[in-house]
Parts: sequence; C-alpha cells; structure tokens
Amino acid sequence: MFAKTAVLAGLAAFAAAHQTMVNPKPFPGTISSPLEPSGSNFPCQATGPQFFAGGAGTTWALGSKQTLRTAGTAVHGGGSAQFSMTYDLSPTKDTKWKVIHTVQGGMPARGLNDNLPGNDASFANPDTYDFTVPTNIPAGEAIFSWSWINRLGNREFYMFCSPVVLTGAGGAKSNFDALPDMVVLNIMGKAEVTHGDDVEFANPGLSVENNLGKYGFASELCCAAGCGESVCKRNSGGSQPAPVPAPSAPAAPQPTATIPGGVFVTVPPVAGSPAQPTPSAVAPAPVPTSSVVVPPVATPTVAPSPPASPPANGLVPPTTGGSGGALSGACTTEGQWNCVDGKSFQQCASGAWSTVMAVAQGTTCKVGQSATLSIAAAKNKRFVRAFRA
Repeated sequence: MFAKTAVLAGLAAFAAAHQTMVNPKPFPGTISSPLEPSGSNFPCQATGPQFFAGGAGTTWALGSKQTLRTAGTAVHGGGSAQFSMTYDLSPTKDTKWKVIHTVQGGMPARGLNDNLPGNDASFANPDTYDFTVPTNIPAGEAIFSWSWINRLGNREFYMFCSPVVLTGAGGAKSNFDALPDMVVLNIMGKAEVTHGDDVEFANPGLSVENNLGKYGFASELCCAAGCGESVCKRNSGGSQPAPVPAPSAPAAPQPTATIPGGVFVTVPPVAGSPAQPTPSAVAPAPVPTSSVVVPPVATPTVAPSPPASPPANGLVPPTTGGSGGALSGACTTEGQWNCVDGKSFQQCASGAWSTVMAVAQGTTCKVGQSATLSIAAAKNKRFVRAFRA
C-alpha cells in the first residue's frame, strides 16, 4: 500500500507546476500545460484563430542574440526542444513551422534526473537558453514557438507561442523554407518516445545545443517517426550501460510497436557513450638474467675497442657503434643502448641515462652506443640476441 501511494504521489508531482515560456512573452491565455493528446489545441494551445489576436509582438533584430526563459518546477528530468517560427499569423494544423535552434537533452533544466524542488508554476527556472535569430530570413511579423518533448513522466508534447516582429534588411523566403520542419511527437497519433529517453532529431539544423548522454548511454537505435522525421532515442534512465548480449546472427528488421512500418537501424556511437579501451603500450623485451647457451662455433676473436671517457655533460649523439664508457645525466636519443665495457650496459630512458647493469653470466655485449644491444656468448663472440630500442 505504501509503495502504491508513493508511485501515485510521484505521478502527481510530474503533473503539477508544469513549465511555461516567460520570455518571449507568450500569447494571452497560455497556460503551463501540455497540448491535448488529440491535438485539439495544436498548435500553440489555440482552439481557434481568436487565440492569436491578442498580444503585442516582441521586436527582434535579424541576427540578434536572444534568450529563452521558462518558469515552473516540473522540468521532468529535461528533454529535447525546438525553437521554430512561422509567418502565418493564424496558424493551423497544416502550418509549416521552421526550426531556427534545437536543444537536444537538458531542457528546460540541464543535469537533472528529476523535477526542481517545490511545486510552483511561477518559479523562475535558473537555466536559460541562448539562440541567434537568422540574418537571412524575411523581416516582418511572425510567430515564434518553443516546443518541448519531456524525458520523464507522461508522454506529452508542449508548445508555447509568442508574436514577434523581425527587423532589419531581411533575406529571401527561400532561406526560411530551407530550414528544418518542426517535429511533433507523442500526440495526434505521432511516434511516442519512451519514458526516460531524450530525443535526438535527425535534422536539428545548424544551430544546436547538445546535452545528450548525461544519464546513460546511447541505445544506438533509430526509428522512422510518424511525422516523416527520423528520431534517434537515447536511453537516459540509468548510470550503467545495459548488459551486452552474446553475439548472434542478426535478426531481420522488425516494425516498431508505436510506429507502423517503422524499422530499427543501427547508428554510430555518440558523445556521452562509454570510451572504448585502447591497446596498452607493448613493454620492451626484458634483459636476460640467465646464461645464453649455444653450441661452440670456432670464430675469430675480436679485441674490444678501448673504452673512451664520456663527454663532460653526458650527452651522446645517435651512433651505430663506437667507444664505450659509463654515461650519466641527460641523453638525446630515447631508447639508445650503451654497452660500457662488454660486461655491463645502460639505456637512454625518459631523457636520462639509466644506472649501469651487468649482462647475464657467460655473455658479453658489443662495446659502444647503438639502437640495438647485441649479446654474445662470452667465449666465442657469436651474437645470439639483440635488444632494440
């Protein structure tokens, strides 16, 4: 009984203190509620043309930077939104809304997996969202829209509209027509987004704020939405990736349950997905610590060159041989070997000469500095192993 009561209380919190747009100022009569599932008040909460008759338009210069502000504590764990416009001053269900800015995830609150504290529909949301009015669209009267698809709670679609006046030289209407269409989901039989998922729009436009991946990992599944736009859904409900099933033969694509005829397809991993492991650096072959045993072979012996004193500063230019001698201090050729006297060696590592180490018992090294350390049996001088830098 207690658990059931807690669930009902949580749903009630999602339903109360909904968001509304406060800047720009919406049309009179706008309330902090989602649109009707039937679409009876689509677009903009309008039930008829009289809805668009009141309210003075906010003046925006083409190319100016503007800020959208909202109010209300029920932010539903964020979601995705589009800022759109139309020059139709009495828009209907058939009106084309063109997107000028997109926010994918984290709207109207960034970094939250719940609602804001309290139950106040007038609470000024601390998160604001900047966007730029395009410079190349026509000047004149227009209607601005903020549409929002919430991530948590009931499957809803919010749309708030405001009259605006665009000033400036303006551009061709073809520039406006080329902008992406606004996407409608969750109402009027359109595709329904899963609870806990942010929406990534297939065509968000050129002005995008991306907050995807804050609460989980990409599902890597897309579907064809009923509005004709592809919508990628990202799983935002957990802090750990879902278990990966064992590899199996790929199944034939199946239609989705909510979108007749839709087909699931794979999309590339995205930002916010877990980083893939990178190969570790291969460790150099270890210096032998045991004797090297080889069949005796008669070969002429070669007397080693007399050791030379190291330069005062310990710096040795790259060489392929030469006199030996213990070196100290800085070195210039990373990984270079130095056989000191045939019985001990050192290496240039991390910009400095290492301490002198003895070769394995029964072996000797070729005196001098080189890219490889050649080890031979002490008696016959046959070189049997070489360690490269």
